[in-house]
Amino acid sequence: MMLVGAGAASLVLPVLVLALLAPACANGTDADLGGSEETNGDASTSGRGDSSVLPSDKDGGSGGNGTKDGAAEGGGGGPSGCTTKLVINEVLVEGTNNAEFVELYNPNACDVDFSGWEVRYLPKSPASSADGTAFFKAGNGATLKGGKFYLLGAGDIGVTPDKTFNGTLGNAGGQIALVDESGSIVDAVGWGATGKYTEGTAAKIATPGKSIGRHPDGADTDDNQSDFAQGDVTPGASNGS
Repeated sequence: MMLVGAGAASLVLPVLVLALLAPACANGTDADLGGSEETNGDASTSGRGDSSVLPSDKDGGSGGNGTKDGAAEGGGGGPSGCTTKLVINEVLVEGTNNAEFVELYNPNACDVDFSGWEVRYLPKSPASSADGTAFFKAGNGATLKGGKFYLLGAGDIGVTPDKTFNGTLGNAGGQIALVDESGSIVDAVGWGATGKYTEGTAAKIATPGKSIGRHPDGADTDDNQSDFAQGDVTPGASNGS
């Protein structure tokens, strides 16, 4: 009897081992023999070339997978608010001892090359075909930095202008234009005038000793009466709000 019992026991043990191994084999995985997690391998580090394993969002900068961080590290655009336009920002036509000035302004966040540009003048009621008289022309390489002014002056305007010109602006009305090297009008303002160098309705004529200026600097709706107001002269400086 003892021999029979021992034989039965020797048969039971292999059966139990097979029973324990059967589920793992059925699932197609290796049995866990007590190794560490690194022994089993991880999809992202197994070296199997699994291209479906992508970096998480927090790794987007280095992975460049289209996440917010990845896009940020990919580089941005150029300066914001950057155009090639300058504006006529302030005009004095009847200052002390007949002083006059025209102030240009760069409202952009970048420098603007205005080589070959002209400032032209027309009387308040010119012939429709007239192009006016150019009393200033910028030289080659002329550049106006972002947020800066360029001052044209005649007579004693209280500061040193960037360029001088012979006083020609009409006290009772006139109009001027900033024209680029191709002859296109970049900006224009008329005071008490009508014509092609007036945008919308002309600005009101300022009293002697006062100027007309944009408030705030660079404001431009393409209507001179809306954009320009009478104020104290501020050649080469901000007109304020």
